[in-house]
Amino acid sequence: MKVLLVFPPFERLMRVKNDFFPLSLGYLGAVLRDANHQVRIYNADIGPDTPTFERPWLDAQRTSGQERYLQALADRAHPVWDEIRSVMKQQTPDMVGISIQSPALPSAKIVAHLAKEELPDCVVVAGGPHPNACPEEVMDDKNIDFVVRGEGEVTIVELVDALEDARSLSTIEGICLRKGRRVIVNPLRPYIKDLDSLPFPAKDLRLFPDLYSDTHMGTIIGSRGCPYQCTFCDSRGLWGTKVRFRSVDNIISEIRQLGRDFGCRRFHFVDDTLTLKRSRLLHFCKAVRATGLGFEWLCSSRADAIDATSARMLHLSGCTAVLIGAESGSERMLRIMKKQVDIDKVRKAIALVRREGMQVITTFLVGTPDETEEDIRKTIRLVRELKHDLVYVNTYVPYPGSEMHEQVKRLGLIGDRPDWSKLSHASSRSWFAVNIPPERFRSLQQELFKAAYERNTRLSLFNVRRWLKESMHLLRTNPVKLLRRIVDTMALRLRLLYSRFVYGL
Repeated sequence: MKVLLVFPPFERLMRVKNDFFPLSLGYLGAVLRDANHQVRIYNADIGPDTPTFERPWLDAQRTSGQERYLQALADRAHPVWDEIRSVMKQQTPDMVGISIQSPALPSAKIVAHLAKEELPDCVVVAGGPHPNACPEEVMDDKNIDFVVRGEGEVTIVELVDALEDARSLSTIEGICLRKGRRVIVNPLRPYIKDLDSLPFPAKDLRLFPDLYSDTHMGTIIGSRGCPYQCTFCDSRGLWGTKVRFRSVDNIISEIRQLGRDFGCRRFHFVDDTLTLKRSRLLHFCKAVRATGLGFEWLCSSRADAIDATSARMLHLSGCTAVLIGAESGSERMLRIMKKQVDIDKVRKAIALVRREGMQVITTFLVGTPDETEEDIRKTIRLVRELKHDLVYVNTYVPYPGSEMHEQVKRLGLIGDRPDWSKLSHASSRSWFAVNIPPERFRSLQQELFKAAYERNTRLSLFNVRRWLKESMHLLRTNPVKLLRRIVDTMALRLRLLYSRFVYGL
């Protein structure tokens, strides 16, 4: 069977540049290819039309990225939808598989509609975090024929084989299907115990390879599952609470393959917490050093999952950056979120990472239901105080499957079928902080975005070194892209100056 796996456009429609390879589709593509099916992977969220990243607070008095997204959803003549039509015509798949995250559900539905419009006989399958948590909601769309829940590698092969051979689908674990007007939700499939049994993500199946750099091809996941109970997160619903690890040898083999096939010299580990198991982390760091490949890499850690020894080993093995989820400057909010860390641990973890000369990236979350103005004020102060190199601030989104999502439903802030077109981490319409009036919350939200932006754009040795390294790489590999980046940066600075002068930001 001929299969096209699609990551739907979302941030691209906001004119946010977010070059990446969707690992989940890479794994599905690999197992389908091994089962002798023809597969291509289409990441519709990247393209040549997204030149820069505009921080939401810069657009406070103008059209925001979220508004651009809404306009694109309403405009079926948008060039991105035309591109998707063209890809459907060129690829002529028998099946279209769509990976769906909750805020991108409206966009994914348009992709499904376009697939059926261009190829009426094709089968459309949805998977990913949102269909896993809300299969009936996704199946409400008549353009979507099946939903795959949970880990999809075994399920998708069984489904495609059964469709190709016209066999019964009723016993396939992990799928949802229609029987007349009813939606049948089959039992979930057990989690894959041996992650080493999976082939490496088939990144060579990507469409438009020129849109990817070697850096963006260097994403790797070494484990699945999270044992923690953060109330805002839905990761456990998809991967489970028991952490399953790939072997260190298996990961090193993938690193070698990515270096050989795509020239990757920098890798990003997207595990929820790579440093979770200390003994395994130290083993991995020693194995990386033993390869002698001399590559750089970055990972995520909890503030309580890193100590002096592990920080030292990370640095010696080539790790250049560690992402730490700080989330809030309020101890009260950290307890409500069930983070199981305090601000002092965050400060200590940052100090350990910086002591080894690695970059510190922090994430914060604003707008949860219990948050007060004082809580946000504390977060703003902490963002300005911490000695971090990059800060990412996200507006709260009530992801289905998370504990906080149920709280938001009980408060009557969303129903069973919320309008996901208005909910995203960058949206000014996402308001769930019931203790703060909406307009006041938006003002505080913009102040927090501004504090993060000022931290991210300050002149520092690390930022200068990073810019020089990236620029030298582009000068060798893609000088036109380097010139475009310089022009975009200058334009962004001019908009910043304009915003400060006109709006006092």
